[in-house]
Amino acid sequence: MSRRSARNEPASRPCSRSGCDRPGEYRAPLAPDRTGSFQYLCLEHVREFNRSWNFFEGWSKEAIEAWQHADLSWHRPTWPASPPHHLHRVWTGDGVRDVFGVAGDGTCDPATTRLAAMSATERKARSILDIGPDADEAAIRRRFKKAVKACHPDINGGGGKANGRLRDVIWAYQHLTGTGHG
Repeated sequence: MSRRSARNEPASRPCSRSGCDRPGEYRAPLAPDRTGSFQYLCLEHVREFNRSWNFFEGWSKEAIEAWQHADLSWHRPTWPASPPHHLHRVWTGDGVRDVFGVAGDGTCDPATTRLAAMSATERKARSILDIGPDADEAAIRRRFKKAVKACHPDINGGGGKANGRLRDVIWAYQHLTGTGHG
């Protein structure tokens, strides 16, 4: 007990139950509708009180649910947190990327969300290999092998355009698998 509360409280109170002469060391509300007023009970009587305490005694199911719902916001008024649907157009018009569909209409494609959340270089690498955001390492490897075979200089005669494409394919694979050095 802090010194401040010790100064304001009497040294010892008797238990509030009649016929009990033990000290009332434990505070308990007088009634569910009077939770600001207290009685002081001994350990035995506070245990008995706690076993029989029911804040919602006599309440209907609807009243209990309404109280619990209001208690989520400390019985204060609340308003919806979602923005109006016109904000989606405003935000995207200003160049804001709504990666997680916060300002949208509530429908959000998970694949589009994952793709939009990727860095620009990862999106570029996936575009070069023509793979989606859900591709695993095995799919990336298969697509890499297919792309390398298509633009390899031994197969297509070593043209300049194919060599550039091969460099891009190798860069994309290294970037996506983490084996590259830049």
